[in-house]
Amino acid sequence: MRASEAVEIVRNSVFKPGWRMHAANYSQDLILFTFYIDTVDTSYPDADGVCRKHITLVRDDLFNVSAMRTAGDLFARILKLSAETDVHEDREFLKHRQPDGSWHAPLHPHTREGQHSWAKREIAGRSI
Repeated sequence: MRASEAVEIVRNSVFKPGWRMHAANYSQDLILFTFYIDTVDTSYPDADGVCRKHITLVRDDLFNVSAMRTAGDLFARILKLSAETDVHEDREFLKHRQPDGSWHAPLHPHTREGQHSWAKREIAGRSI
C-alpha cells in the first residue's frame, strides 16, 4: 500500500467514542498516524478517586505501510497502537487508597516504582 492510500483510508474511518484519528504522508512508504483521545488527567484524582480534569492526549507513530496490502492490515496496526495506549493509560488510572487518604498507582508508567513493577511482571512472563 502507498502512503497516500493509507492516509485516505484513515480519513474515511472512525474509531471508538472520544478517539479521533488523523494520518499524513511522511514519505512514499510512511505515514504519521495520530490518535487524539479525549480523556481525563489521572494526576489529579478527587478525594473520591475520580479524575475530573478533562484533557486531550495526542499519541502518534510512524507506520510503514509498504507491506500492508489491505485496509485490514492498516486497521490491525491501528488497533495495536490503540491497545498499547490503553494499557499505558490503564496503568495510570488503576489506583488504591492509602491509609493517609491519598491515592497510589503501583504500576504507573511514569514512576520508577511503576516501571520496575511492570518490567518484573513482563520478565516473569505475566501478561494482562
